[in-house]
Amino acid sequence: MADPKAKVFKIIVMSNSMGGFIDMLPEHCVSSILSFTSPTDTFRSSMVSSTFHSAAESDVVWETFLPAEYKDVLSRVVTPLAFTTKKELFLCLCNPVLIDGGRKSFKLEILSGKISYMLSAKELSISSQNDPMQWSWKSIPQSRFSEVAELRTTSWLEIYGKIKTQILSPNTTYGAYLIMKISNSAYGLDSIPSEMSVEVGNKVCNGTTYLRHEDGKKQQMECLFYRNRTEVLRKRVIEGIERIPSEREDGWMEIELGEFFSGESYEEVKMSFMEVKVTLIYTCSTKNVSYSHKNNKKKKKISNSAYGLDSIPSEMSVEVGNKVCNGTTYLRHEDGKKQQMECLFYRNRTEVLRKRVIEGIERIPSEREDGWMEIELGEFFSGESYEEVKMSFMEVKGFIDMLPEECVSTILSFTCPTDTFQSSMVSSIFHSAAKSDVVWERFLPDDYKDVVSRLVTPFAFTTKKELFLCLCNPVLIDGGRKSFKLEKLSGRISYMLSARELSISWGNDPMQWSWKSIPQSRFPEVAELRTTCWLEIRGKINTQILSSMTRYGVYLIMKISNRAYGLDSIPSEMLVEVGNKVCNGMTYLRHEDGKKQQMECLFYRNRTEVLRKRVIEGTERILSEREDGWMEIELGEFFSGEAYEEVKMSLMEVKGYQLKGGLIIEGIEA
Repeated sequence: MADPKAKVFKIIVMSNSMGGFIDMLPEHCVSSILSFTSPTDTFRSSMVSSTFHSAAESDVVWETFLPAEYKDVLSRVVTPLAFTTKKELFLCLCNPVLIDGGRKSFKLEILSGKISYMLSAKELSISSQNDPMQWSWKSIPQSRFSEVAELRTTSWLEIYGKIKTQILSPNTTYGAYLIMKISNSAYGLDSIPSEMSVEVGNKVCNGTTYLRHEDGKKQQMECLFYRNRTEVLRKRVIEGIERIPSEREDGWMEIELGEFFSGESYEEVKMSFMEVKVTLIYTCSTKNVSYSHKNNKKKKKISNSAYGLDSIPSEMSVEVGNKVCNGTTYLRHEDGKKQQMECLFYRNRTEVLRKRVIEGIERIPSEREDGWMEIELGEFFSGESYEEVKMSFMEVKGFIDMLPEECVSTILSFTCPTDTFQSSMVSSIFHSAAKSDVVWERFLPDDYKDVVSRLVTPFAFTTKKELFLCLCNPVLIDGGRKSFKLEKLSGRISYMLSARELSISWGNDPMQWSWKSIPQSRFPEVAELRTTCWLEIRGKINTQILSSMTRYGVYLIMKISNRAYGLDSIPSEMLVEVGNKVCNGMTYLRHEDGKKQQMECLFYRNRTEVLRKRVIEGTERILSEREDGWMEIELGEFFSGEAYEEVKMSLMEVKGYQLKGGLIIEGIEA
């Protein structure tokens, strides 16, 4: 059936050839006609005559090309758009705009007006996406979204997204694309094809792809050394069209997950991309072919250094339709001495493990004429009909999987966050147990409820793991006078006392110190030294609120402005005191400016030597730059034991009496 919009455009062109007859129509009539065409036809028609040119600018035309819910879209735009006509609005929306807090992107196709959405990584469901050992979230300038997800390492890659056809263009065929990049350090992504699917109602579009750069040399090497393995792995994925990643104009790569038709009815579109298959399954098709038993035997060798293969029987099966032939075997050399030792020391464990496998005939590996060993997986009958034969060999029921999930959770609760993150990749039991509140409540401090109640900005969490990860970023407490943080790998408690929480000599004298807000600081205010001859900064904290049996370093967080003066004329003295234990040190508060130091050495050598002798003896420490752009100097260290003690910290330069200024204090961190 011909497109009615195309007919309208043909009528317009034909009318124009009729001696200017079309120019007799009122402009609003021409606008109404153009509103039944498409943006492409309207752009072309605007060049037919002055009447068409004027009519093609009408809001009547362009409002029909905008989606029905365009006002709702505009209300959700992150950065409001400036426009005076519907045509201007249409052209603005032909460039991607962020909506819904930056979690989605909206766009209209300029030639057809087709609606297009992009769901950000934050809007997708990614397995273990909140696990920092497996995924990292970061901002990169090449992305339109505020954050992208980078895979660090995982054994289970699963990405899901969904969208309603209600918000898409009706009666339109869509392609669903995964937008991604593959880093140069990528590994393991192309060992087996990833499976893709797009599902709408009962209609499913499947496909496969290899996530890799088109590296011809690498592929030749793989083909040369791993041809058999590649063929085996390829057969494990679903049947579907194999698709190739391609480069987009914006520098990203895209892979088509599949396509679907957006009709008149409202349906949910489910899109997925995954590589999660770890069980080795062989498949083949049959038609009236006779097989000998040899065709169902696995060809293998067991090296002399093999271990763990015979701890538990391996399970084997051959399945055709509803008929299944099961069996078991121990993958081992017939070593009588070794078997006697195992029987003597591991009899009970062996009996337990043996009971966990499926029932079936126990088969023994035998040696072949060509030097390999073989084990019969099972047998089947190939009849007249076409059927798929599935053959499998697996040992996936390790001893630890026998434990109940709550038992594994209890075990993990006695480890640390790092071990728990790593253990979650061991098996499905560990993956599930590692999310338990039993585990993560042990990693939270005893007074975490009190800390949460003192937050300046409360945050939402549903599990203890989410709370732990939230607290791994600095959060303000006590009205913004302190900052609290947990170390992600160990769960160690860390506090930063703001400048307002410290005791600064003459800190309330506006002639000597100024208090101001700067965007680089986590705190509402920082203290900037204007001028003084007596620099003394003190702080204190109780070990009761810190991690017990832990060694801490104490750091002064500060900046030195370009106009700083007098701070490095004499070393500043630093001290950390707990009970009768004192840790002393000294430092020069200055930028590492080699030229300036040479000049001072040349002109003020004698004065510098005199001033240096006036400070206490102690380790000289150097300023270093932090990741957040501030500078830090270690005041000293202490050990937080079982007893509750007060930690006193200080930095002072009170023996030179020279004027000094330009020091900006954010706080002290322990």
